[in-house]
Amino acid sequence: MEQKSGKLIINDDGKLILTGEVFDGHGSYDFNAYVDTGSSFGMVLTRELADAVCAKVEGDINISIGGGSNTVKGQKRRANLRFGELILTNYEITVVNGTRNLAGIKFFQDAGIIMLVDFHKGKTMGGLITNNRRFARALGKTAHCFSVHKSDITKSNEPCPICGAKGE
Repeated sequence: MEQKSGKLIINDDGKLILTGEVFDGHGSYDFNAYVDTGSSFGMVLTRELADAVCAKVEGDINISIGGGSNTVKGQKRRANLRFGELILTNYEITVVNGTRNLAGIKFFQDAGIIMLVDFHKGKTMGGLITNNRRFARALGKTAHCFSVHKSDITKSNEPCPICGAKGE
């Protein structure tokens, strides 16, 4: 079975989407969340998804929709989320009446996620999302050596010595 959640997708409008699942003991529901690094919330889900898994209500809140303009009513709730192999149980979500789900900066920080997106000439070539901190450190070390010391420790212009892949 192909993994549906935990993937980065670029939609036709050029928006970055993270696929996920919300679940409880009765089942799971797939969803797409727009990646919104300007949002201070963790995960914003529609009321429909939260109700489908009986996400526990913790209280009502008012949410600013930006620029000091209007506020909308929302709720703080708790739900179980899955993004590939990453499972977050009893994670605090913000629930709104609306049609879009959002993954904000707090979500990525809470899960210790590194996200890379290759915005290549005219189109996005791909992306990676992981909470594997060893992988993040390896990328950080490679970037440090390349940018600070001008040393390409990966020999990026040569194919992989094991399989021949070129890295794109």
